[in-house]
Amino acid sequence: MQRQRLSPIFIEEKLFEYTDNDEHNWIEQYCKSCGNCQKNCPADAIFDEKVVSIENIKGIGAMRTCIDKEKCFPYFGKSMGCSICLKVCPFSGGPKTYQALKKNYN
Repeated sequence: MQRQRLSPIFIEEKLFEYTDNDEHNWIEQYCKSCGNCQKNCPADAIFDEKVVSIENIKGIGAMRTCIDKEKCFPYFGKSMGCSICLKVCPFSGGPKTYQALKKNYN
């Protein structure tokens, strides 16, 4: 699942450069197998599969996401910043989390 929120996730890794080697493809598969964000979302705003959220982005095409902003944003506003998806995400586990998850997943 792709993250798309108003709050960042911090990891100790440098930003990923674009490569064709699929080195980071495991992240999407990991998220699909985990599902903590989807199970815990009180607004039921997270999908199993990505859907088109914005079409015709110049030079990119369509943006696909697993977040239903029509459900997420109103709940986020009412709760003054829900962010439960971020709190339950294993990637929010602090220093060295990225490397530990990658090692255990592979």
